[in-house]
Formats: sequence, structure tokens, C-alpha cells
Amino acid sequence: MRSAVRMVSGAILALVCGAAGAETISLPPPMLNSRVTVSKALQDRRSIRSFSEEPVSDRFLSGVLWAANGFNRPDKRTNATALNKQTIRIYVCMKSGAYLYDAKKNVLEKVCGEDLRVALAGHQPFAAKAPVSLVIAADLSDPLYAKPPRNALTHYDAGIVSGNIYLYCAANGLATVCRATMDREALRKALKLPDTMFLHLNHPIGYPATDGYASNYPDSAVNKCLAEECARRGIVLTDWHLHIRGGMTPQLAAAREGAWIVRTGALENHGREWPLCDNAKLAAFADAVHAVKVGGRPLPVGIQVNDRDWFRQIDKETRAKLDYILADTMIMGVRPDGRSNRLWEPQEIPDPETWMERYFEHNMQILDEPISILANPTFLPAAIADKYDSLWTEERMRKLIAKAVARGIALEIQAESSFPRPKFLRLAKEMGAKFSFGTNNFDARPKDLSRWLEAIVWLDLGPNDIWSNEKK
Repeated sequence: MRSAVRMVSGAILALVCGAAGAETISLPPPMLNSRVTVSKALQDRRSIRSFSEEPVSDRFLSGVLWAANGFNRPDKRTNATALNKQTIRIYVCMKSGAYLYDAKKNVLEKVCGEDLRVALAGHQPFAAKAPVSLVIAADLSDPLYAKPPRNALTHYDAGIVSGNIYLYCAANGLATVCRATMDREALRKALKLPDTMFLHLNHPIGYPATDGYASNYPDSAVNKCLAEECARRGIVLTDWHLHIRGGMTPQLAAAREGAWIVRTGALENHGREWPLCDNAKLAAFADAVHAVKVGGRPLPVGIQVNDRDWFRQIDKETRAKLDYILADTMIMGVRPDGRSNRLWEPQEIPDPETWMERYFEHNMQILDEPISILANPTFLPAAIADKYDSLWTEERMRKLIAKAVARGIALEIQAESSFPRPKFLRLAKEMGAKFSFGTNNFDARPKDLSRWLEAIVWLDLGPNDIWSNEKK
């Protein structure tokens, strides 16, 4: 699973430089308060060659660039250079193009519209999977570098930059590896570099594709930062979207809660096609979860409802056993074979706007149900996810949020999900919505909670913004 310390004081994970593709990208202030000691970063420093394709948040990108070659004094940088020549240049390569980092202005200046990650990867294709790659170059135009041994000085300078990148990534849960391999000729041409610019090294950067630091739950750095941030703000977090499946048990959920600041509920899917398909199974599940105690209290038990007539299926006595009810909008209609239409599966949507009108009504109807939490709000199928901004208009967002607020329904911020997007979250906060947090796990492995941390800091959430458990 992905893991990271994405403790952000201004932007949320789903963004990679909010205006990726623009000629100039203004970066937010760098993320500098990971609260990981230098010793711990050195202990965790390693080369990781397996990357998630999840974008790196803009504040972490700003942070790693600052660590690589930023200014920590008015005229001095984070990286030492021989004779303080400051010859290092950092190019940022990602899907939207290649950019030159301007440390003084804290911006990225676009120099190429091509995705150069393949050229950077060379004969090592794993590197092309990282969402961002940094190229460490040096300007050798100064006559100082004309003859040996001083013509080798920038090699040492580049090594220092590489070390800074490694330490920042280690402290913030990012994966990286230092590489000298790259198609220098192709890069030189695409970046329009003069002959005096030498390409030293490159660092693909992303979130680990494997368990990485998250396997150390709850001791990973991101979890420690989340705990500290919640304590500072007086927030008590609960994972309301923890499924009992894939090896996750109520006992394991209780053990995790007992070891850490985040509380947990326990739920399972309810519906005709799902594990809890009748009242007897639902009642037995609720009793089994409530039998598990943590801190002297029973684990809260909930269900994720998948049939739209669920509230007519569950009898009054069984429903009284539930502490909360969660729903999402990701099942809409029925397929020709009679099976429910699961929107996370491949969809054919020839007319996105017409489909969206029907889907929006589906969202609003679900908010009429007696639910506690709307999970993964503003989700879109993969086939039209790139049309998010045009389909999820501000008018639609506002209507959905207003109804959730009026009905007392929390809007979920889900770990490792790109939904909802920042604009929706901003509007929700402005309109007085309550937020819940969930992981939506598929097994017992811990998930990366960086998105929780980013949202808490970016939205400046306090205790009054967090949904508290109330029976429906």
C-alpha cells in the first residue's frame, strides 16, 4: 500500500501543482514540519524502485525541491556548492511537461510540453512510473570549470543535492532512488539546454507501490504526524469506513485502536448481493462486533448500504443495533444480466452530460435516505473522471452539500481516494458540512492516511468540523 508523510499546511493530495500544464506553476510554501528527526530520516533512507502512479501533492513537491536546491537564507541555499557558485539547476519532469525550478520565486517555469519521464527512465522502465522525476543539472559556463580538477566540482555538488532529496523523501514517506541513467541527448534537445549545461543525476519520486512505511503501522511517520496534529487541534478521529473482510477482524481493529489515537468503527456491506443479506446475518454481525471492547466500550458497528430500499429491508429491532449507516453512490441501476451496476467497473457512457444528470439525481436521492455518512462523494467512473470539473459544476456541488448539511449527513474524506476534489471540500467547509474519515480497506493491511492529514491541515479542521457518532 501507499504510504507517506504528507503533512500539508495548504494543499491536498489529489493535486500535482494545482495548475499542472500551465506555463508557470506557483508552488505553495514547502512542507517542512514532518517532525521526523534527522537521525530517523537517516535510518529510513533507502532506494525504492517501485512507485505508485498516485500524484505527489503540490506541497510535498515544493518541499522536496526546497530541500534539493531552495533558499534557507536570503542568498544561501539548502545545498552546499563549491565556492558557493550555486550552479545547480533542477528540472521537474511529469506528465504535463518539464519545468525549471525557480527557487527565489518558488515557481516552476515550463520549458517543454512533452512527458520526458520515458527519456529519463532509459533502459529502466520502473523510473517512468513515478509521477515526478527531478533532474539535477549544473551550469558549467563559469571559466572556473574549464580545467581539472575544478571541472569535477559540480559532481560533488550534485551528490549533495541527491542526499538532500533522499533525506526529505525519507522524512516524508516518499519513494525515490538516485540514478545516473537517462537519455541525455534526448533530454538535452527537449529541454533546449546549452552545451554548458551538464545533466548529472535524476531522482524519480512518488509514493511507494508496496506496503513501505505503512507496514510499520501505527509507527509510520505519517501516522505519528497525524496523531500530533490531531492532538494539537483537539480532534478525535474515527475510521468509520473499516470493513471486516480480507483478514480484518473486529479484534484486530480494536488492537489497532488500543495502540493509537485513531478510533475505529467496524462495518460490512449490506444488500441482496452482499454478505449481510438478511436481518439474521446483520444482527449476528452487530452482536459480534459489539462483543469486542476497546477502552471499556464496544466497537461501534455500522453497515454500508448498497440497495436503495435498505431501510425497508431491515427490521426495527435489528436496525437499533447499528451505531451508524454509510452509503456511497457507486451502485446505480441494474445491468442487463440483473446484477447491480457497479460504477467502479468499466462503463460505457456515450453522453456524459445526460448520464451526469441522472447520476446527480441518484446522489440526491441517496441523501434522502436515513444515512449517517456519504462515502467517496463526487465519485465518477474512470471513463469520465477526466471531465470532473465540467460535470461536477459548482451548482451541483452546492446542492449536494446543502442537502447533506440539512440532513446532518457527514461527507467522507477517504484515504487513498482522489474524491472528492479540493473545490468540493472547500465549499463543504464554507457551507458548514461535517466531515468523516474512512479507509475503505480491502484487507488487513494498513492504508496510507496522508490524505486525512492533508485535509485536516489544508481545511484547518477543528473538533466542530468532525462528525460525531449519532444513531440514525
